[in-house]
Amino acid sequence: MRVILVHITGIILMVTLSLKASGQSMLKDEKIKATILKAMDLTYNFEFDEADEVISEVKAAYPTHPAYNFLKGMNLYWKMYYFNTFKENSGEYLKYLDAALQQAQARITKNNKDPEGVFFSLAIYSSLAHYHSQMKETMKAVNNAKKTYEYVKTGFSLKDIFNEFYFTTGLYDFYVEQFPETHPVFRPFMVFFSAGGKEKGIKELEIAAANSLFSKVEANHYLANIFLRYQNTPEKALKYTTLLFNKYPNNLYFLSRHIESLLGTDDYSEAERLSLILRSSGKKYFEMASYVFLGIINEKGKKRPEHAKAFYLRAVNMAPEINTPNKDYVSFAYAGLARIAESRGESDKAKAYYQRALELAEYTSVIDEAEKYLKKGK
Repeated sequence: MRVILVHITGIILMVTLSLKASGQSMLKDEKIKATILKAMDLTYNFEFDEADEVISEVKAAYPTHPAYNFLKGMNLYWKMYYFNTFKENSGEYLKYLDAALQQAQARITKNNKDPEGVFFSLAIYSSLAHYHSQMKETMKAVNNAKKTYEYVKTGFSLKDIFNEFYFTTGLYDFYVEQFPETHPVFRPFMVFFSAGGKEKGIKELEIAAANSLFSKVEANHYLANIFLRYQNTPEKALKYTTLLFNKYPNNLYFLSRHIESLLGTDDYSEAERLSLILRSSGKKYFEMASYVFLGIINEKGKKRPEHAKAFYLRAVNMAPEINTPNKDYVSFAYAGLARIAESRGESDKAKAYYQRALELAEYTSVIDEAEKYLKKGK
């Protein structure tokens, strides 16, 4: 199901460049393909102004193609995390998606099998579903997910021809099973979607990570997320987070995921070194994440619960300043505070902290830990 909640990316755009299309197509323009890849790499490396300059070249060459607005949206999405401006810029982000969607749908109106129109529509609807899910707008998320699914189905028959499709089918097969488990509110709506399979989805994503060209970054990204967030196997995630961290050293989001993998494999020394980079970044979301990581390092690595508690509380107190909807790291802090409270015999505090962690958590490790404690206390 996460294929309908995927981060806005250029993956689908690059797939379309491998297919035969009509209209204002980029298919035979090797220069513009290289330009798009360059823009994506700059965005992934958090070089936003440089990416915008390159993206402007796409508009100059193809003014009515959805690529420009889509790439602008992609660049802005990452900027919102970096600069903590989700509330201020989400309206502008939606305008880029809407403009790209109108251009994509115009292509479909002329030719309902136009691959660039079809796949941009897929990417945009999935991005809208992701946004509305983050904003807890369930019906809007579901409606956009249903529209995405209609386009996704095409990819199932094409994945053996184009490796890029292993990314979208892999995401679908994994998340159509995982998402309603993590978000039960969506369970009644799953009748609209065909069954998938978690292991099948992981295998397809691994094929994309190993063999695809344009979806390689996102395939590695989502495999890391799956192993960290849902499978609780950080030793498997480390392979993917290391690759992303090395290729995009300025991407603080990828750095955060890498630190998670290091913590999960008990490499506290390297995790601490990298956490200090996050702390000195001056970016609120990532500074808050650093305090969570330093709390874990002090609690589990250095066995200093007082220091850990101070870091956890600092992260919790910073949380209201973070205007991005993703609060997973705050759930880590509450779980840490709960463990420390329980170790001191403060069961009421531990219960309250675990309840708060459960409200924010998406990681199965945090959910399982909190639910186990709360059930025990009944």
